[in-house]
Amino acid sequence: ELVRMAKDRDKMAKERAYIQRERDELKKMLAEALELLTEKERKVILLYYYEDLTLKEISSILEVSESRISQLHTRALQKMKVKLGNYIGILTEAGGK
Repeated sequence: ELVRMAKDRDKMAKERAYIQRERDELKKMLAEALELLTEKERKVILLYYYEDLTLKEISSILEVSESRISQLHTRALQKMKVKLGNYIGILTEAGGK
């Protein structure tokens, strides 16, 4: 029983280490992808996904039309997809509305 518990603990430790490495790599890729964006595109992404604001709220903050914010959002995601590939879907689903 103790041997099995030790093996399970080792397995869980390896899984946690793997998940942490994946998370670190994703953070690095995300930071690099954000660097590809213009300042306005970056603001739109950060306000939408990190501050959980709507496009309408962002348009008020940045003082541009909601349709312009939508364009900036779409263009930013397209640019980021080049860097992030399949991860972009995971990220947008996690923060999506």
